[in-house]
Amino acid sequence: MDSPTNLCILITFKPVASCITIHQHLVHRFKKEIIEIACLKVGTKSKQVEDSFRQYVRPKYCGRLNGVTMNITGVRQEMVSSAPRFRVAWMKFMNWYLAAKGNHTVAFLTVDSFPINMHLRCQTLLSKMRPSDDFNQWIVLKKVYYKAYDFFPRNLQFMMRELKLPYQGKVENAYDDVTNAALVTQRMLRENIKFEINNHVKIDLGPWPAVRPDRKPYIPPGTLPPGAY
Repeated sequence: MDSPTNLCILITFKPVASCITIHQHLVHRFKKEIIEIACLKVGTKSKQVEDSFRQYVRPKYCGRLNGVTMNITGVRQEMVSSAPRFRVAWMKFMNWYLAAKGNHTVAFLTVDSFPINMHLRCQTLLSKMRPSDDFNQWIVLKKVYYKAYDFFPRNLQFMMRELKLPYQGKVENAYDDVTNAALVTQRMLRENIKFEINNHVKIDLGPWPAVRPDRKPYIPPGTLPPGAY
């Protein structure tokens, strides 16, 4: 059976902790700024990676990356110091995305819900901007795997291990994340597994729901199976 989309745009964002004191429901719980945008375009018919996008982002509030962040992500200070701020980086991404999209039916794809549901939402609040409505719905790879194999995977490494795919690069590197996610996607497409929209959220500039300081961080409701978070 054919997939309902012509293209899957695999995307992830690599966040870094910031050190600011604004937006009270955002700061002490989601102190994150995006420092890298990584994206691959995969054709559901060709089952091949057809294009790619990678852009580092210079954080506005977090002046310097710490050693732990640089070690686990592979992102160096000089990479972000010479990069544009998020607004400019996002404009570059959207220009690439619209050209890649063309007249095709396209869906964004992430390994889990956090890149869009959390990281992008947090960054857009900080930057006081609203992303395209195309980000209100997308495909979560974990859910596709769960529906296909009747087992909810813990992470990308689990999926690759079960599908006998060699993991490439660093676990916390954004571009390596989408590269490995593309390998899983291609494998599942070859098995004629359907890729359909399975996650929805509306990203806006309104305040996050108020929560008591002694309670756990608010996580926007999703449709993951119980215990998936």
